[in-house]
Amino acid sequence: MTTNAIVVSIPDASDRSGYAAIVGKKDAHVVVAAVAAGTPFLLTLDKRLARSVNEAGLSLRALSPGEFINDVLPRHIGAGKLRP
Repeated sequence: MTTNAIVVSIPDASDRSGYAAIVGKKDAHVVVAAVAAGTPFLLTLDKRLARSVNEAGLSLRALSPGEFINDVLPRHIGAGKLRP
């Protein structure tokens, strides 16, 4: 299994301001970068952020690391190779 790393530029103020109304100023840069990278998931321990992202109908789904490990990872095509 391989994972491709994607590096995105620091979002500019106009991009951040659009998302600040959805998730708050503190987290806007994180969500803008995740959307720009086209990632399907945003892993966070911040329950408020996860709820805001998921209720906004964005192109990604916010999950806790535990939810990702228990719900998403087992369905991954290479999951059988991850555990003995």
